Amino acid sequence: MMEDNPLLINGSLDRREYQLNAAKEAVTQNTMIVMPTALGKTIIAALVAGYMLLNQRGKRVLMMAPTKPLCEQHKETFGRLFRFPNREFKLLTGMTHPKLRELAWKGDARLMFATPQVVQNDLSAGRIDLEQFALVIFDECHRAVKDYAYTEIARRYMESSSYPIILGLTASPGAMKERLKAISDSLFIERIIYKSEDDDDVKSYINPVTVEWKKVDLPLAYRPLMDLLGGMLDTRLKWLADYDFLRTKNVYRKQLLEAGDEIRRKLQSAGAKGKGFYFTAIQQQSIALTLFHMRELLTTQGAQTLIPFVERMGEDNKRAHSTIEADPMFRKFKELLYGPCNVEHPKVKTLISLIKAGATPASRVLVFTQYRDTASYLVSRLSKEGIKGERFVGQATKEADVGMSQEVQRQTLDAFKSGALSCLVATSIAEEGLDIPQVDMVIFYEPVPSEIRFIQRRGRTGRRMAGKVFILVANDTSDVAYMYSSLRKAAIMKKVIKNVNSILKPIQRRSPFFIPDPMTEEER
Repeated sequence: MMEDNPLLINGSLDRREYQLNAAKEAVTQNTMIVMPTALGKTIIAALVAGYMLLNQRGKRVLMMAPTKPLCEQHKETFGRLFRFPNREFKLLTGMTHPKLRELAWKGDARLMFATPQVVQNDLSAGRIDLEQFALVIFDECHRAVKDYAYTEIARRYMESSSYPIILGLTASPGAMKERLKAISDSLFIERIIYKSEDDDDVKSYINPVTVEWKKVDLPLAYRPLMDLLGGMLDTRLKWLADYDFLRTKNVYRKQLLEAGDEIRRKLQSAGAKGKGFYFTAIQQQSIALTLFHMRELLTTQGAQTLIPFVERMGEDNKRAHSTIEADPMFRKFKELLYGPCNVEHPKVKTLISLIKAGATPASRVLVFTQYRDTASYLVSRLSKEGIKGERFVGQATKEADVGMSQEVQRQTLDAFKSGALSCLVATSIAEEGLDIPQVDMVIFYEPVPSEIRFIQRRGRTGRRMAGKVFILVANDTSDVAYMYSSLRKAAIMKKVIKNVNSILKPIQRRSPFFIPDPMTEEER
């Protein structure tokens, strides 16, 4: 019945064997589907949902996603696949009044789409009876760690339902065994199904995506700036090492953050006489972290991104920043930064060349960057080159940088889709949770050390046609370390999933068996 479900519209699904096989496994046990974006995780979810609705008369399906736009996207997709009238689909978000949500939960709509925060709030308020759901789907399920709403919802569902079935969907749960096991435990997962573009039963369905690394050398003009930052940073690193807070010669952001955690733990247990020393240590660590960040901004982003950061430093009242400002070496640094060393990062030229080389009237390019200041500068530069680009960032206001409302985000995406814009320069907001139109080219302005983010960014192209991914790397910078980190983690993810799969166990349910209760022909 999986292949010929009467609840689904004939011809609405381009059914693929690997999707059918995954769905057949997922109807009997709590399952996590791990697949790149273009392989059709949502189709598998629809197949499972259709089976559960057909065989559990009177039951419903709940699908959650982290954002309102993604919930809307899922509702629209399911609406195209199922034979149900519109009243059978309900969308519940923070914009929906609690009273209306309560009516919806107590209504008879068969497919519910909601953000996890709404579900968690309504569970706490007693508006939801999870026993009525034959299936609960957790999209972007790699978020199900620690205190994220997914963890409580899964627990409550397992407690409420006699035969609960959970389906988790993600492009990448991470390459760390501990994290993957934590997600599996949070969602009571019994089986992980992993598919990649390299699998034999997948290859014929996907478009090739080429990944190319573009390396650039730093300008000679940056050398005096790097030397001054290095001198100030080394003084603080030596202090931290002398007092055994740093125990390695190769210090990166991770080691500095760990040193800060250690200092704060010791401060909490220190006596009144010892607290002064640990306050000094915190200041040294904070200064070192700021200087490290400045060096990273300069070398991976450019002077045009570092300057706004330096200006904000001078405006705030943070003690660490005031100490840096008072350093004679920093005053010399600022003179050079605003003067002869204020040159453009070579990544900008490479970026423009790549976009122009692949430009056609129909082409769409998505540029990812870590920082809003970089996004603003790149949009300005692209405009000067005749490239119609726009910045795409999150809703939150950060350090006086006003975010984009959901309505402005929607308008920007519509302009991108229609061709009014040919390029989006986006921060991490575009990695997941939004319906980004098909793009021909994805450019990473810098590598990311996270394999989750690497896979999500790469998955934004190659959906309907062959795609290209370019990753810009500045030689002799943290870019290189991040490049190797993401590649290594992505390569070992399959092995980690296999390892965790071997230790997953069946969940004890109140009802030991799945007892079908099929819908009648009249009920369909």
